[in-house]
Amino acid sequence: KGEYTIKLHQILSAYKIWVNGVCLDSVGVIATSKEKYKPFVYTNEVNFYSDTNVLEIIIQVANYSHRVGGIQEKIEFGNPNFIETKTTNHLLFTFFVLGAELIFALYFFISYFFRKQDWAYIFFSIAIFVSILFDLVNGEMILLRFFPEIGFEMQKKIDFFSNYSRLSFFILFLWYSFREYKIIDKWLFIAIFATSSVLSVIVLFTNCIVFSQTLLPFMGLGTAAFLYFLYIAIVGFIKKVPFIIYSLIGLFLLNLGAINDILFNLNIINTGYFLSTSLLFFFIGHSITLSLKYSRSTQSVSVLSLQFEKYDELLEKLMNVASYELNQILDVLGSHLQANYWELLLEKDFLIVECAKQEKTTICGSLPKEIKTRVSVDILQTAIKDRRYIVDNSSEKAFILFPVFDENILKAVFYIEKDKKIDKNSIKLLEMLTPQLATFIDNYNFYYNLETLNKNLEKIVEKRTNIIYEQKKELELKKAQLSEKIEELNIAAKMVDDLNQYLDKTKQELSKQNKILEQKRKKLQKQRDILEEKERYIKESIYYAKKIHTVFFDASCSNFSEYFILKSPKDIVSGDFVTHYVTDDYILIAMIDTTGRNVSAAFLSFLIQSIFDGIAQHKPEYINNTALFLKELRREFIDSLGLQLAQRKITDSFDISLAAIEKSTGKVKFSGARQPFVVVRNREYIVIEPDNFTIGGHISNFDKEFTIKSFNLREGDMIYMFTDGYYKQIGFKDKRPLGIQRFLRLLAEISAYNAQKQKDILAEKFNIWKGNVKRVDDFFIIGFRFIKP
Repeated sequence: KGEYTIKLHQILSAYKIWVNGVCLDSVGVIATSKEKYKPFVYTNEVNFYSDTNVLEIIIQVANYSHRVGGIQEKIEFGNPNFIETKTTNHLLFTFFVLGAELIFALYFFISYFFRKQDWAYIFFSIAIFVSILFDLVNGEMILLRFFPEIGFEMQKKIDFFSNYSRLSFFILFLWYSFREYKIIDKWLFIAIFATSSVLSVIVLFTNCIVFSQTLLPFMGLGTAAFLYFLYIAIVGFIKKVPFIIYSLIGLFLLNLGAINDILFNLNIINTGYFLSTSLLFFFIGHSITLSLKYSRSTQSVSVLSLQFEKYDELLEKLMNVASYELNQILDVLGSHLQANYWELLLEKDFLIVECAKQEKTTICGSLPKEIKTRVSVDILQTAIKDRRYIVDNSSEKAFILFPVFDENILKAVFYIEKDKKIDKNSIKLLEMLTPQLATFIDNYNFYYNLETLNKNLEKIVEKRTNIIYEQKKELELKKAQLSEKIEELNIAAKMVDDLNQYLDKTKQELSKQNKILEQKRKKLQKQRDILEEKERYIKESIYYAKKIHTVFFDASCSNFSEYFILKSPKDIVSGDFVTHYVTDDYILIAMIDTTGRNVSAAFLSFLIQSIFDGIAQHKPEYINNTALFLKELRREFIDSLGLQLAQRKITDSFDISLAAIEKSTGKVKFSGARQPFVVVRNREYIVIEPDNFTIGGHISNFDKEFTIKSFNLREGDMIYMFTDGYYKQIGFKDKRPLGIQRFLRLLAEISAYNAQKQKDILAEKFNIWKGNVKRVDDFFIIGFRFIKP
């Protein structure tokens, strides 16, 4: 016993829920045919109060719109406060995830415009935006909370399209992020992108019953794709792709979330959707990777700029040395590199190529002793054959063997030895100076040959010097271009810094606002706790009043062999009730509808019942004269409330239909105040109209005379007495009341059924008509069949 909440997540595609025989709610319209069925998907919470220790919960589901039907996710059941708190926490976490994803999306979207050559930024941003769209129509279905009118078909299109298309943008993002490292197979990339794009187009141009059939193929594609993404990250980690470890962690968590969601969709496990949470970690991992790559590129520019400064400084020194003085040039270069020993092995010193071919244990030719002990033919041959430098930092004396090529022609081999470790900057400087070294070596060879031949020395030196100056001009031009690029990068870095400052300031403002909101939330929580406690006391009082009201008014109609009573208060209790009085010859029965609702109307009904019983007992001559009975009932009602005619108007009033039925003959005498007496004979209804004024209300009603109308019942006639709440109810489709005429036709249609089936039909028709529209009023219907004793 007690108050409970049932929380229903995604149920495809329309349903009703019943608890202990009472229909509590419906989402969409269920039916046994597609024409009468209407789909709708929504996360719903149903509250109810149980008077018993046993619950019978029935959920009816209809589906003509989706590949699968029925209850797709677990049902939560428990204390209303617990369910509400759990829902609130889930919503807060969902909004946090959406906010974080939105920040990532905006950050990389803006970053793209500062680095337009990097398409990875824009595709990563779009993938996050599409994921946000997917989160809005799943889980707590936040989009439907604010825009329920979008309907089932559109919600499912958004759901499937966002799910399929984000795979396309993910693979595009990975391609543009890592294609330079050649770890992604081009044809697999095209296959995944094309397949997911085709599935997205199918979603856009078909309805749900068609495109939902593609979910299983997509699950297979998605599983294979995510495993392939993880494989890419592992390969990149093995190949030491910069910063890919963060992407590897994010992809691993993303695969766990994807596998969980696939197993959950197939009803193999019952854990819930975790892909959105794992996507957040995936986004964080790739965000770190992209940010570090950008930071590294910025740092590389700074390092490159510093290297160019050193290069210019060294080149300036070299230019001050005569181009044919190779020893002085080497001294300048060796000193700049802080080397202990350096040597340039030229063709005149030994035949480099021929020596490498001989495969001897030592280098042939007139080499210094130190080099002979450190360098073997194998190392020299490897450097020449592979056209690459060889560095050895493993010994006490570190060295580098650097072959100098110019237009695929070997000019010399440069040997440098240091006490310290040979760093990358030294190697980079040698690579930058390779053209100059080749030129210096050529100049030296020219000078050496011309010295030997003593011919054309001035012309050749001038020519080679002009070449050097032309190269210097070209380098100066490249330096100017590089300076422009550095300036552009500095401007971009400044804009990023400004954006970060703005984001920090916004974060501080949000933090202040959150503190204020938290204080207000605690205050509101305290006020809500007080109100909930008061509400609990009030509800307990109302439910107790309902129990008293039910015991007092739900008298047994044992005088009728076949009858039903259908009552439905708008709130907990109501002022609509039926009462009767039986003598040897007559059955006096009245249907009464008081003003107001809930507790006030219930108390008013107690007063009217008391007056009714008093008149029936003390003035039995009025039983056969319903007009005098109503007149006396009106007089005592006004007197009981202590009202005077001078007031002209009272706020308390009631409508009534009163019938005195003679048991032996079936003759009916009827008087009424705005409530008719209806007889259905052979499925044709006969309405005995009441007087068109109420009891109470305006003073003009106080002295009006009631009329008596007589009618003879036949064996098997069905008699109905009712209040107006049933046919005044607004329908969720038509947006207008049911109306008295349609209600009377419904009574005529069901009159041939037994009483219990009539009651069930009336209750079901009312719930279908009302749908999710708010109740208008209480209603009370009694129906009984006349059978002579």
